[in-house]
Amino acid sequence: DGKTIFIGAVGDLGDEARTPLHIDSSFDIGSISKQFTAMAVLRLVEERKVGLDTSIMTYLPDFPYPEITVRQLLSHVSGIPEMMPYYSRLLRQGPAKAPVTGADIVTVLAHERPALTFRPGERFAYSNTGYMVLAALVERRTGRSLANYMETTFFKPLGMKDTRLRTAANEAAIRRRAFGFGDAPLGERRKIDQFPGFYIQGAGGIYSTVQDLLKGQNGLNAGRVISRSLLIQATTPVRLLDGSTKPYGFGLGLKPDTAGSSRIS
Repeated sequence: DGKTIFIGAVGDLGDEARTPLHIDSSFDIGSISKQFTAMAVLRLVEERKVGLDTSIMTYLPDFPYPEITVRQLLSHVSGIPEMMPYYSRLLRQGPAKAPVTGADIVTVLAHERPALTFRPGERFAYSNTGYMVLAALVERRTGRSLANYMETTFFKPLGMKDTRLRTAANEAAIRRRAFGFGDAPLGERRKIDQFPGFYIQGAGGIYSTVQDLLKGQNGLNAGRVISRSLLIQATTPVRLLDGSTKPYGFGLGLKPDTAGSSRIS
């Protein structure tokens, strides 16, 4: 019921000093960011600025796949090809002249024109690219950066003071930042959870704390993020063209736990 059962921290921040982790430590939450991207899209649906079953091309004219809808991107059933290898190659070429965010994903897709991996709605295939396109959709329909829209629409109103989409401009302000790390041959530590110069948005990139995530979840459950009817849609398994379903909603996993009980993750 929105109450904390247990909270604690073990380990360290991943720095050379091995600073102990704290319950207020900020982590890159990775693909949990997709939940927030989905909620941003659904807020625009609620405001009638976006239609769930409308072609993405309606809002992003350069998008090269007119058959793909907003709903299909949200549920990973669009068949859109994965473009993360493209950005990996870009970063490996050397220091980028400007931060790489993936905000140009529609332009990249329009230029590269990779074939769809399957007919939209035919299969489920988890896609970072799809959520990068959704980030571009939010920016186009709001006229604001995704970081600014998230901050003013969700994070501040919900009291999530230690949550932000990491950008080149705000990275230095991340407090008590924790890094994933690996051991290097001579005993020093190597940070391994970030690509220098890569500030992905839509598919990841949000930093938060466990307590802020609880505030966000409580706000979602209480109807302060999107309406109850849209939350029901967001937590309903996606139906494929053949009538079967997959345990995924809009940015949320719906696979039951090992005891068979319903679960949202």
